[in-house]
Amino acid sequence: MGKIAVEPGGLWLRQVACLARQSDLLVIEGQYLPANLPPREAIKRWPSLLTLIVARGEIQAQWKVLGKTAHVVQPGTWQRSLGASSLGRDRLKGLSRMKASDILQRKVTDHNIADAVNLGHWFIEERQWQGKLKSHAPTGISLTCPSATRTAGRDRNAPRG
Repeated sequence: MGKIAVEPGGLWLRQVACLARQSDLLVIEGQYLPANLPPREAIKRWPSLLTLIVARGEIQAQWKVLGKTAHVVQPGTWQRSLGASSLGRDRLKGLSRMKASDILQRKVTDHNIADAVNLGHWFIEERQWQGKLKSHAPTGISLTCPSATRTAGRDRNAPRG
C-alpha cells in the first residue's frame, strides 16, 4: 500500500508501471465534487479534479495492459470503516492517521498516506483478498521502483495541474 505523488515533471508514470508489474492489486479512490459545493467553489476545484481523473485513467490503463484489475472505491464507502464518515474533514483525517498507525504499527503523519493505507486495508478485509495476494506487507512503495521525485526534471509526460 502506498501513495504516488502526481507531480508535474515527475517520473510518476514510470513508478506506476514498475508497481503494476510487481503488484497483485490496485485499489484507488474515486474522485468527486461534493454536491453541496457552491458553484464558485466547484469551478475553483474543477482543474484539480480533472488532473486526478486523467491520472487515475492512466494508472488504470497500465494495470489493464498487464491483464490486472483496478478497483475504484468511493471515499464514503471505505471511510465508513473508520466508524465516522460524518465527523467532518479534520477529525476524519486525524482518525485516518490514527488507524493507519495501528495497521502499520508505526506513526503515520501524512493523511494522504493514512488514507491509502486505510483504503487498501478496507478493501482487503471487505473483499476477503488476504488469501488471494502473493504478499501483503503494508510497508509502502517497493524500494525496487525508481523514486518519482528523485529525477523529476526529466519526465515531460506527467499531467500538468
